[in-house]
Amino acid sequence: MTPVSFSEVAGETTAAVAAAGSTEQLLMLLLLVLPMAGFVSSAVLGRRLSRPWIIAVPTIIVVWAIASYLAFQALIQGA
Repeated sequence: MTPVSFSEVAGETTAAVAAAGSTEQLLMLLLLVLPMAGFVSSAVLGRRLSRPWIIAVPTIIVVWAIASYLAFQALIQGA
């Protein structure tokens, strides 16, 4: 077994933080894109559906969940 140096462990930690940062960036992008996509799809398909809320409500729930997750992460990282 080869010994593990601190720099290798720190590199793995840095990679994990970078991966988490890219995930949070993707989620922030989704916060901007999902409401617009929900609006456009509801405007285009809403009249054709028997229940037009079937697009808007899940979109709102997903955006709320993403925003709650990001707010929770910001609170944890700030503490």
